[in-house]
Amino acid sequence: MTERIRLENGSVTAEIAVMGAELRSLKHGPCEVLWQADPKFWGQSSPLLFPICGRAIDNRVSVDGVDYLMTIHGFAMESRFTLVDTTPDSCIFRLEADETSRRLYPFAFRLEQSYRLEADRLDCRTRVENTGTRLMPFSFGYHPGFALPLPGVTGAHEVRLLNGATPAPAEQRENFLTGGQIPSPFDAGRLAIRDETFFPSSSIILAEGAGDGLFYGSGNRGLVIRWQGLENLVLWRPQQAGFLCVEPWQGLPGLIGAGPELAARPYSLTLAPGEAREFGLSVDMAAL
Repeated sequence: MTERIRLENGSVTAEIAVMGAELRSLKHGPCEVLWQADPKFWGQSSPLLFPICGRAIDNRVSVDGVDYLMTIHGFAMESRFTLVDTTPDSCIFRLEADETSRRLYPFAFRLEQSYRLEADRLDCRTRVENTGTRLMPFSFGYHPGFALPLPGVTGAHEVRLLNGATPAPAEQRENFLTGGQIPSPFDAGRLAIRDETFFPSSSIILAEGAGDGLFYGSGNRGLVIRWQGLENLVLWRPQQAGFLCVEPWQGLPGLIGAGPELAARPYSLTLAPGEAREFGLSVDMAAL
């Protein structure tokens, strides 16, 4: 069984696996709001995406003309993190470059992931640092899957962007970007969670315009999810799956025809030596 760290603060509890520093359980009282990794649809709950988000064409990226194997969402979710610190309601994990990571991603880095519980709320913070001596391109994203329906929440579920916008999703072809857009499925920021909403593609990729938060639920009951430092938003739900993934990203899948260069992937970032970038995600459960 995967080693886990358990956090508790009042009525909120969480469990985080050392493998991938992945959030595996998030409960408000007895109610589990996180998808519980049924492999029939998806065997994870909330992986961290680094150093790419989405797929690379032919599972390859290039750095200075050298190709490297890079499977979907990168290698962090399959890496064992080090537990740096823990309290009853918080923990910090760290992943640093080693011989294994350098065969896939030839950079020196430090990724620190923290989780903290407050009343009715989970806060996640991520810090990515370039500990090497050359420019380091990367992407980072969160990938939490939330129960559908949410426990105790009746009625048709929807997403409501807090900014009320109607962003147009990126056009996709076989999980990669074409560079075009498709008509927005949002109506004044609202998106119904139905099978037909996620067809023919199971994901809606918003390169821009989603703002920094959304409500997920039905009526006035649900979750408020916010993010910081992340420009992109992906909503993913395979047909008939009992979850919705709400995925704020900084970086997108490969662009058809753009080539494999890692630094050229859409919305990727580059850190100078010694530079760091921070990201955040919060889940507020007060409205459950």
